[in-house]
Amino acid sequence: MTFLRDLGVATRLKVGFAGILILLTVLTVIAIRQVNSINESLATINDVNSVKQRYAINFRGSVHDRAISLRDVVLLSSQGEVQGELDLIAKLKADYAASAKPLDETFTADAGVSAKERELLADIKDIEAVTEPMIEEVVRLRLAGEGSGALSVLMNQARPNFVEWLARINRFIDYQEAANNRIAAGTRGGTEGFQALMIGLCGAALLLGAVIAWWSIASVNPLRRLTDSTLKLADGDLSVDVPEHKGKDEVAELIRAVRVFKDNMLRTKNLEGEAEASRRRAEQEKRQTMESLAARFEQSVGALVGSMAQSAATLKTTAEQVTADAGAASER
Repeated sequence: MTFLRDLGVATRLKVGFAGILILLTVLTVIAIRQVNSINESLATINDVNSVKQRYAINFRGSVHDRAISLRDVVLLSSQGEVQGELDLIAKLKADYAASAKPLDETFTADAGVSAKERELLADIKDIEAVTEPMIEEVVRLRLAGEGSGALSVLMNQARPNFVEWLARINRFIDYQEAANNRIAAGTRGGTEGFQALMIGLCGAALLLGAVIAWWSIASVNPLRRLTDSTLKLADGDLSVDVPEHKGKDEVAELIRAVRVFKDNMLRTKNLEGEAEASRRRAEQEKRQTMESLAARFEQSVGALVGSMAQSAATLKTTAEQVTADAGAASER
């Protein structure tokens, strides 16, 4: 606590701003990482899983529509209608291949493809390899005029394989959907955690700012009383109390300087008082000396005057005696 109390105002402000800047930097770094994580999750959902899912959905549409067209090939009697369904089957097969090629390239290039995904795609390829010859066999029998044989292969062999084919494709689609849901849930949880973290860091920054503000204000609070005391000292009021402030910061140094200023003023005033007292004592001693000299002078003059008066009286007596003697002599 003594160390904190001795810190200067500038140091306190620097510490406060540094702490707030550190919190803001941490918050910014975490925010950038969180945004990057969300961006990666969205990229995985939109650019990877959803793309693979879309290819699989194309598979499903092609297989489903081929099953219906193959059924129509067996059931329709018009050669023109049959040919139309055969053309549609060929187109649907080409559409399937158009989706299968980029999906295979994705699995080849993407090292992040899971073993489960590869297993699901391999299952799809396995059932595809088994069902394609059955489709060709049904078409061959129908074109050969063996309608019953084509229907038998369709219902007993091709149909269960179409069902399984669609089921395997759906499992692949569901796997991608589940993966997207997991990523979305993780992203959502991370976002909620990030929100709580942001609130916590912002609260910490506000609290730190409030503490630094209180800490700094507390260090300069004595300046108001010190200003009043200094103004009174400037007016010559030496009875004013200089506020106490422990520590070694700028305010404490300023208070000590004012105390030295007050002590010097008191010392100066005391010296002036002593000088005035000395002056008065000197004047009093001078006056006493003058009075003593005057008294001695008066005594000396009085004695002289008395002596002269006595001499004059003696002279008068002598003169009278001489006059008397002269008169007597004259009579004689």
